[in-house]
Amino acid sequence: TAQVDVDMEMISSEGIDHPPGDLLSLNVPIEVVDSDGSGTTVNAPVNISDGLDPVLNGASGGTVDENVLQSSTRDNTSGSVDDQVGSDVLVDANVVLDSVLTSGGNAVTLAANPNGAGWWIARADGVQVFRVRVQDNGNSQFQLYQPLDHSYGDDTTAPLDVTFSVSMEDADGDTSNTVSLSYQVTH
Repeated sequence: TAQVDVDMEMISSEGIDHPPGDLLSLNVPIEVVDSDGSGTTVNAPVNISDGLDPVLNGASGGTVDENVLQSSTRDNTSGSVDDQVGSDVLVDANVVLDSVLTSGGNAVTLAANPNGAGWWIARADGVQVFRVRVQDNGNSQFQLYQPLDHSYGDDTTAPLDVTFSVSMEDADGDTSNTVSLSYQVTH
C-alpha cells in the first residue's frame, strides 16, 4: 500500500454562519482514483475559524423638545451608531436604558425586547413615554410621547439626557462592544 500526500485548498465564496463558538469543523469527502481506475473515498477534516466580530466606534443622538407635545402626539429625532461590520452581517441591536427616569412621578422602564418593528418601548405606569430603535445599518430614531420629570423642576430649560447602552449582534451570534447613545430632552 502506497501513501500519497495531497495538498488541498478550499475557498469560501461568501460568509459562513458558525454555530455557537468560533470554530466550525467539517468532514469533506475526497475521492481518490489511481491510474488503473480503482479508488477510495476518505474524509478530510476541515476547520473553519470565524472571522472578525462587529465593532462599534461610537454613537450620537439628537434632541427632542417636550413643548412639541402640546400641539403634537410626539417629537422625533434621529441619531447614528458608527458600526464596523465584522465577517457577518449585523442582524440585531441590544439596547439597555442607563438613565434613571420618571414621567408623571412614575418610574420609566424600557421593554426587555423590541417589538416586531424593532422599537424598544419605554413606559411609565403602563403609558408609552418614548421609544428608541437602532437598525442594523447604524441609523437610530428616538420618539418622545410623554414629558419626562426634570430634576431641576419646570423653571429651567436645562436638557435631560436619556442614555442607552447599545451593542450589535451579527448573523452567527457574535456580539460587538457596547457604546453609549444619548438623546437630549428639552422643555
